[in-house]
Amino acid sequence: MNKKVAVLFFLLTMALTAQAEITFSAPELASDHNLLFGITQHNPGKTSYNTLFMSNIETTEEKPLQLTSYPEKMDILNKGEILRVKNRYGITEYNIEKGTYLASYSNSQNPIPVDAVYSPAESVSPDGKWICTIEKTGPARGSVVLKNIEGFLSVTLVEEVQLSYTTVPVSWSPDSKFLIYQKDGDLYFTEPETAFKTSQIPEKLRKIGIGSINNISWASSQNLVYIADDLVYSIPIYEMYLRALYSDFVGVGKIIGRLPHNFSKYDNFSVSPDCSSMVLINNQRTISYLELPGKATFVTQRYVGTQIASAGSTQSCTVFWDSKNTPVIWFQYYNTFKYSSEAFKLAESTLPTGRAVIPVALSLPEAVSFPLLSPDGTQLLFKNTSNLYVYDITPWKQSAVLACKDVVSYVWGNNHIFLGNPEAVIRWDYTKVSQNSADVLFPSSAGEYRWNSETGNPVIKNSWGIFEYDSAQTSWIASDISQLPEPSIVNSKYRVYLDTSPYSNYTNAIYIRTLEGLAKTEAFYISQQEKVSTKPQVALALDALDNADGLAYIMQVLEQYQIDGTFFINGEFIRRYPVETLRIAQSSQECASMFYISTDLVSIQDFIIDESFIRRGLARNEDDFYSLTQRELSVLWHTPYYSYNNQIVEAGNQAGYTFVHKAIDTKDTETFDMLHAPASQYIYTDNVIENIINALSPGAVIPIAVGINGERVDYLYQKLELLVIAIQEAGYDIVPVSQLLKAQK
Repeated sequence: MNKKVAVLFFLLTMALTAQAEITFSAPELASDHNLLFGITQHNPGKTSYNTLFMSNIETTEEKPLQLTSYPEKMDILNKGEILRVKNRYGITEYNIEKGTYLASYSNSQNPIPVDAVYSPAESVSPDGKWICTIEKTGPARGSVVLKNIEGFLSVTLVEEVQLSYTTVPVSWSPDSKFLIYQKDGDLYFTEPETAFKTSQIPEKLRKIGIGSINNISWASSQNLVYIADDLVYSIPIYEMYLRALYSDFVGVGKIIGRLPHNFSKYDNFSVSPDCSSMVLINNQRTISYLELPGKATFVTQRYVGTQIASAGSTQSCTVFWDSKNTPVIWFQYYNTFKYSSEAFKLAESTLPTGRAVIPVALSLPEAVSFPLLSPDGTQLLFKNTSNLYVYDITPWKQSAVLACKDVVSYVWGNNHIFLGNPEAVIRWDYTKVSQNSADVLFPSSAGEYRWNSETGNPVIKNSWGIFEYDSAQTSWIASDISQLPEPSIVNSKYRVYLDTSPYSNYTNAIYIRTLEGLAKTEAFYISQQEKVSTKPQVALALDALDNADGLAYIMQVLEQYQIDGTFFINGEFIRRYPVETLRIAQSSQECASMFYISTDLVSIQDFIIDESFIRRGLARNEDDFYSLTQRELSVLWHTPYYSYNNQIVEAGNQAGYTFVHKAIDTKDTETFDMLHAPASQYIYTDNVIENIINALSPGAVIPIAVGINGERVDYLYQKLELLVIAIQEAGYDIVPVSQLLKAQK
């Protein structure tokens, strides 16, 4: 037993710079010394779930066998043959036709990581044969890599890009034959079938033009639409190489319209399948429905409208097209742990003033989110907390609904929909109306588990039924037993039980007691291992000066990653943004002061900055905040722009306030208009994050502007999720400033 315990301990503690806590659930011991146990990993920003493992305490197998796979993300591979389930432990592939596990790929040599594992984004081709991913090279940077699904072929498309855990800056053609990617401000194309061959033409001859992925939209597998400045181009796929090779002579493509203004970095668009019209989206808020003339003349604006979410809400906009080339606009909102959506169709209508396009609201169930278009483009799949829905786009109507609580992820298959919730991964035949239209493929979490004494197989019970794992077939099947056996914690040689753990990254431990010979009790891991010390702490100072552009997204990240930050609120922010200020006050976030006026108090010329001025400014800001929110500010403060002198700090002390100094100059408020040589002095946000991580030290206060006035390519608040993950992976806890200062005393 000792050798096995040592192996398992090594596996469980490889990543000792862990952010997550590990909790074991009740061990189940079989007569052949096989052991079932569940593990729950508690990661900030990630759902906690209990994963079932199986091991034998007397063998020297390298890894315990993972029996359940939680569907954090799912994809269909190899033209519908394979269901791919991805989570923090790695990847599990499932053969849909045979109903068996094919393979599992761990994120590391450790199948039960105790550190927070965040996988960068992936983009799977529509036919499931290729995967484009960002391979991490630093805290905020990575490389765009194209692979085949087997992983044997791999090619780096872009050496250095900003890391993302949500999107990859690429776009697949609907038939998967072409891939568009952005690199150093330009757009290029490649064919996956030839991307790994030396015979592929040089990249410089595969250039489409300047811009980002937002500058393109696929009308169909045969037609790519590209916008450069104010010109809209149509590029037939069969002309891609010709246009790229001879663009100086034949042009980028055929001009099919001219916008009334240049396309901006805040824009994206969707074009109709017949290239007769497009929807331009600005800043995820304003939509313009435009007719494309098919030539180099200005587009005709048929409709323009703006959707403004409530204060503190994030929103996104997606466009779908019905069979009549009419756009369906879907707005999704997030506010305080809840998603909601509204949709409308831009329909032609006869008004007293003549023919016009008007938005026609489409019926939706309550609080639905995350629409997913079917492969044939005729249906939408979306969820709420109770159900999964299928809607026909033309005409708009509900086609199918499945009662299933808390759906985590879903994907369209060839003839089915595959979905996962906290209990199981399910195949749903949405064309059937019977109650038996859904069947369980395998459990997604441990639930209640036992050993079947007759077959010797593990069994799991959840609300879908009782399921048994067939080790020979590597598959889960419906069990013949009607109820679970009694717990089994003892056999002829051992007894197992749970007790407390001496290690800070484990909430408990499994102990094994030997019943034969000399009695011995030892933990499921070696007790001589050094204990993990308390993690160092840093704080986020969220500076609300005079702009609230980033507030909604900041609140979303703080909520989803369960982080307590500290908002330093200026009087100007309170006056300009009372609703947003109230949103901050009603959250669980710490609220502190950034004085009453937004001026640099060191360089100010119009006032005498003495103790009276500072005390009156702090008191006025405190009173205004209380009058609006009925909540008190904490007695922490810093001046606008963190500028100070000893007189200012001492005056604040006399008022009962503690001055907070920034430990790291993030330079996230430096804009182009502040720089004399933007090209040489501007710091991109990924570099800002890298600088922050390199400068981290225990007790550091990291300033982040809630919004700034001025132009940047990107903003730190837009990449808060990236920063939070980088801080956690560096081994730090994020706490409020008050807790940080208390720990330093």
